[in-house]
Amino acid sequence: MHLLSPVSVILASSERVNFRPRPSSGCAKLVWASALSFGERYGILTNLDDDINGELRLLRTLGLEARLAGIEAVGIKVPDLVDTPEVFEALLAGARRLERRGARVVVLGCAGMTPFAQRLRQETGLWIIDPLMSAVGLATAAV
Repeated sequence: MHLLSPVSVILASSERVNFRPRPSSGCAKLVWASALSFGERYGILTNLDDDINGELRLLRTLGLEARLAGIEAVGIKVPDLVDTPEVFEALLAGARRLERRGARVVVLGCAGMTPFAQRLRQETGLWIIDPLMSAVGLATAAV
């Protein structure tokens, strides 16, 4: 019997990563799929505009685009995701744009956004899916 390695779940967000013979599932795939159980339409907060096309391609491949309200880039590189009012405001503004587009669930598109998940939930009232916690929870359940 093959087990799903928690390490492969968290690290295999790239389609180029392959941990055979164990089945692996990218963090992004697992998180996007789990978002569908919290609301009819979901949105994704991502770091930069350059990230959007790659995410859209993967969503189309997985058949998850139909319920996507949108992807919003917040304009903050991963190393700059520090707990400052400016960073939180950028994330909050992105979440509100997704809400206006019909999202009831917001997926944080970067593990670096994890520290902001609870505050975003409190401020918006939306379901905020933290990719790191979701992937670890799903991996733990699969082992």
